[in-house]
Amino acid sequence: AITQYNTGNNTTTFSEISNYENKNRIGSTELELKYAPNTKNYIVNTATYNRNPHNTINGIMLGNVAVSQENDVFSETFYNHLEHTHLLTNNTALYNYLYVGYGVSQENAEISHPLLNDLLETDNVEPFFQDVNNKFNYYGLQSTMLTKRNKWENQLKFHAHFENENASSRLFTETEN
Repeated sequence: AITQYNTGNNTTTFSEISNYENKNRIGSTELELKYAPNTKNYIVNTATYNRNPHNTINGIMLGNVAVSQENDVFSETFYNHLEHTHLLTNNTALYNYLYVGYGVSQENAEISHPLLNDLLETDNVEPFFQDVNNKFNYYGLQSTMLTKRNKWENQLKFHAHFENENASSRLFTETEN
């Protein structure tokens, strides 16, 4: 695509040619177990695991300047959910829900763009590298007491949730590594 910008006496021409390739591989599994040890208890446990590594190569020609970027990305997550329902009386039930989750993603990119070297004031024209890391985990519980009498239904809930996330990013050249 060629675009011309008319800015007074000066004319600027901009062209872009793009090539893109993506290799994406996804692996996922889920396991659900249900158990009723007696007529007053019912337990469900669900565990999920996802894994997603993929590579992306992108090349763009901006006017006379070649820009390329290659990304290697890896991410995985794990979640576990445990639910327990206990019948206390004919009109009252206690529902407990416990959960935990974990995830990590890592991205390594190589970026080649001559103007980036000028912008970041590097002496040599060389590619830049970027490392991005993200980790999270969370856990919590929810407990609910359900009571039903005649036309009235009551719920008493308690919920606690905790989470932690750490992210980092670094942009560097080979000589700065």
